[in-house]
Amino acid sequence: MATTVRAPRPRPSGNNDRGRGAITASRGTAIALGLIAVAVSAAAVGLVVAGGTYETLPGLADPGPIVTWGAPISRVLTDIAAIVTVGLLLSATALAPSSKDGVLSRVGRVDSVRAAWAAGIWAMLAAAQLFLLLALVLGVPLGDALSPGDRLDVRERSRHHASTLG
Repeated sequence: MATTVRAPRPRPSGNNDRGRGAITASRGTAIALGLIAVAVSAAAVGLVVAGGTYETLPGLADPGPIVTWGAPISRVLTDIAAIVTVGLLLSATALAPSSKDGVLSRVGRVDSVRAAWAAGIWAMLAAAQLFLLLALVLGVPLGDALSPGDRLDVRERSRHHASTLG
């Protein structure tokens, strides 16, 4: 009886889990987009249930439906981007295994690059939220809040609204 001994297969050099990482990344993106859709839907349902639907109240300036609905939804999206940024930075620095001499590992570097992208999205959403909140506070449509030449008109409109009430 002869026994055959098989030699172990040689492992290819390089990173062998590229295929699994790509599937995980696309699955993670799909999960993230699904959670964002759920959060925006929850904000919209919360607005409807709490009576925040688009109605003009007597005596208050009407900023329009884009501002009325856009301000809370932009707040939700800005908060999500902030949470993702801080979570990825925490993952890169504390949760990912570090390599020699305290240098970030490959996973940590990938997380820090993703955190940089998330921080950029956070900054853009915060800028959009700034203009939506400005329009909401002034009680003017978004286009009027974006044009700096109409500041006197906004003051005159608010005086006119105050004089019609009293």
